[in-house]
Amino acid sequence: MSKKLRSWLIFLIFLNGYVSLSFELVVLRQLSFWVGSSAVITSIIMGTFLGFMSLGYFLGSSEKIHHKNIRNILGISFIIIALFACLASSFPLVTDYFVQLYRWGITSSVLQTFIFSFVLLSIGPFLFGFNTTLLSRCLHKYNTNYTGNIMAWDTIGSVLGSLLTTLFLMPFIGVNYTVILIVCLSTFAAI
Repeated sequence: MSKKLRSWLIFLIFLNGYVSLSFELVVLRQLSFWVGSSAVITSIIMGTFLGFMSLGYFLGSSEKIHHKNIRNILGISFIIIALFACLASSFPLVTDYFVQLYRWGITSSVLQTFIFSFVLLSIGPFLFGFNTTLLSRCLHKYNTNYTGNIMAWDTIGSVLGSLLTTLFLMPFIGVNYTVILIVCLSTFAAI
C-alpha cells in the first residue's frame, strides 16, 4: 500500500470519528429545547448511538462485502450520513417532528426521544460503525498490525469532534453552521 493511500484511509477513519461525535452533540443540543438534557435523555441518545454503531461494526465485517466494492459503499454511506445529519440536526425539521408528536398525543419526553432516536439516529451511527470496519479492512489488507492505530485515530477524531464542536463551533459559528460543517465533511469523505 502506498503511503498516500494509507494516509487517506487513516484520515477517513479520523474524519469518521470526528463527524460521529460532532453529530451526536449537535443532536443533543437541538433536542434539549424540546426534551431537556437530563441524564435519561442523554443516555437514550448515547445508547441508541452506540448500539447502532456496534451493529454497524458487526455487519461491516461480513465476508459478503467484497474488497473491490468498499470504495463505492463508503461513498454512498458518507452521503447517507450527510443526509441524516441534515434531517436529525435541522432545528426546523426537529420542531416539525415534535409538533407532530404533540398532535398525536405523545407528550412523554422519554418516548419522544426513543422514537426520534430510532427513526433519525439509527442509520447515521450504524453507518459510522460500518465505515470504521470497512476502512479497517482496507488497512488490514496490507498490514494486520493496524488495529491500535485505527482505534487511536477514530478516538482522536471523536475527542476533537467533541471538544471543537462544544467549545468552539457551536458557541462561535452557531449550531446551524456546525450542522453545515458536519454535512460538508461527510460529503467530502464521500468524494
